[in-house]
Amino acid sequence: MTSLTVLRDENNTSHMEDEVAIDDTSGKLRLTNSDKGSVNIDQLLEEVVKPCGLWQWTVALLLLISTSSPTTFPVYANSASPHRCRMEDKVEDFIKKHNIPFTDVASRIDPWYMKNVTWPTIGSLKKGCYRYNLKWNNTGLKSILLVKNASLTSYDDVEPCPYGYLHEVSSRHYPHSVVAEYELLCSRSWLLPLGTSSYLCGMSIGFMVGGRCGDLIGRRNTMILFTCVEIIGGICTSLSPNYISYVIARSIIAFGSSAKITVAGVLVIELTTARHRSMFKAVSTIGITFVYRAVLALWAYLIPDWRWLNVAVMSPVLLAVLYFPFLPESPRWLMSKNRTEQSFAVLKRGCVINHLGKGPTIGRDKIRQLDWEFHKADSSHKNSVPVCKDTQGRRNRGHSRLTDFKITALSTLIMFGSSLSYIGILFYATAVRDYIYLTGFYNSLAAIPGTVIFFLLYRYFRRRKLPLMVLLLISCCILFGSSIYSIFGKPATDVVHTICSNLVLVLFASSSCMLFLYIPELFPTSVRSQRTGVILGLSRIGTMLCAFINELDVYFVHGFPILVYSAAVAMVIILLLFLPDTTGDNLPDK
Repeated sequence: MTSLTVLRDENNTSHMEDEVAIDDTSGKLRLTNSDKGSVNIDQLLEEVVKPCGLWQWTVALLLLISTSSPTTFPVYANSASPHRCRMEDKVEDFIKKHNIPFTDVASRIDPWYMKNVTWPTIGSLKKGCYRYNLKWNNTGLKSILLVKNASLTSYDDVEPCPYGYLHEVSSRHYPHSVVAEYELLCSRSWLLPLGTSSYLCGMSIGFMVGGRCGDLIGRRNTMILFTCVEIIGGICTSLSPNYISYVIARSIIAFGSSAKITVAGVLVIELTTARHRSMFKAVSTIGITFVYRAVLALWAYLIPDWRWLNVAVMSPVLLAVLYFPFLPESPRWLMSKNRTEQSFAVLKRGCVINHLGKGPTIGRDKIRQLDWEFHKADSSHKNSVPVCKDTQGRRNRGHSRLTDFKITALSTLIMFGSSLSYIGILFYATAVRDYIYLTGFYNSLAAIPGTVIFFLLYRYFRRRKLPLMVLLLISCCILFGSSIYSIFGKPATDVVHTICSNLVLVLFASSSCMLFLYIPELFPTSVRSQRTGVILGLSRIGTMLCAFINELDVYFVHGFPILVYSAAVAMVIILLLFLPDTTGDNLPDK
């Protein structure tokens, strides 16, 4: 005899214990006392559906393989090798005929390679942006380009490149990049950060709109909708005729991708219980931050054109066609919308999948158990008596709204400080000095130890805040010590700083995963997606400030940005003290 014990509140005066019994021989339900209790999704997942079965893994892997990694695409698309002025056709033919190396040509036509040359405006001239203003078609090219140590230092008239630019063929850089095609150099170089800012704005809006839609129309419908937006943006990006259209198309990708990622993270949280969420989050993080970025480095090496590279980057999104037959709606969201029958239909389907191969008797028993829970919840809803809206009720709702606002505001500031520090240190510590493909691969490897730390801590610690605060405190101490050493010690090399920065990046990778799991658990299902989207969207302002903070290293004192980031981490630790703790168990629906 298999039994499930439930609690019931009868006439709001006494609590009675009910028992649902399943006869192992007949397979029939036997109910001891009629129950009208509420539905506990966590209990159903643990005791009936199972919280970590084939169903959850199928959904998690489907979301993983159908997610692209457009954020790291500019690492290659915006890569540019050294450039020089393109010369007249006659001069270029002469250069090719005599096979003159790039650096030799550049040093003869442009003063930026010459040593000990003082120009009145040398501070405003950029490498490869100017050439000597000569009548090159009528100039003795042999005396300038072929004679060793030939010099035009006595000539002080220069002009901007009239025929565009040529880039050095280099294995360290991506060959046919966006920078090269649209000539985002010299006077047009300001357009490159414009693209980055537009992409970040698209991400912020996408987080907020996606979160709102996830609560209004459901997790599944939102993901399908914004996948279509993402595909449209990907097509427009590869077909962009100019840089402005490219920036707009990339912003559309950011909008759709961020909206989908917000809801996908919430959906995975809602399909399982607290004990298993870190496992699914760890698999997702390693897949996106390591596997996808490592594969992107390989694609960039094999595909020399940025348009086709974008096609390869966005191609996983096409697998979203599998959402229609395989992606379920969140049963918690359906329950929060009082769509009890549909919620149980989703759970029954998951139960069937999770118990495949375990024998027909077990499967039938579990389905009967779910059927009983549905009838219990349905009868409870039908027999419920409306309650008058008294003053105390209004007061409680007002308190609930105030608490919700407090948690949202604190979480936004926490995510702001976390993203500011993480992205700032990442940009500060990873200047490309090696082959760009190897650098991309090495950076992707950094995600593995941080994700493993996250998984182990949240797997064996039920409370969310303590492990998170410990990691942040260690990061803060390392950053503070490194900055003080750099500012006052003024070391000849950055060995200590480099070691500390990379160690902190591992800890930040872990703490970021914790925040992405901890913060959504603070909100009820009915507003979880929306609040998560608002928090992630507003916190993106932190990533926009990183470039300006890192400039303080040049204009103020070396190591000062690290001190700023340590202060930001300290702020995050203090703000966490005012947030409630959670184990992630029994997430509220409303």
